[in-house]
Amino acid sequence: MVVCTAELAVNSLLNLDFGGNQRLIVIEFFNEESNRLRDLAGQKHVFRVVRNKEHEYFSFRVSDKICNSSYHLNQAVTFHFCKPNYKGFLGMDIYRTEDYWTEMLTGQTGH
Repeated sequence: MVVCTAELAVNSLLNLDFGGNQRLIVIEFFNEESNRLRDLAGQKHVFRVVRNKEHEYFSFRVSDKICNSSYHLNQAVTFHFCKPNYKGFLGMDIYRTEDYWTEMLTGQTGH
């Protein structure tokens, strides 16, 4: 259930819906930001699990372009953009993995 909706502070073309515990549950993309995602419509399991020495997190990218700006949301999610002004959505990383089902995001079972 959506508890609140807000624009991403640095890019008003991304609207974020939050559930309980400030968990991000929906992202709406508008105008040019939505164009990058058209080819992904209907796809499932677009995230992958990334493990390094410090973290295990979910990562999603629409492009291999170089990231020129990132925005950290509540230390739980980081949005990445190809332009320095937080435009040109490239993807996102979810660090609070316990809030999400691995199988739903990645198709893998368990962490």
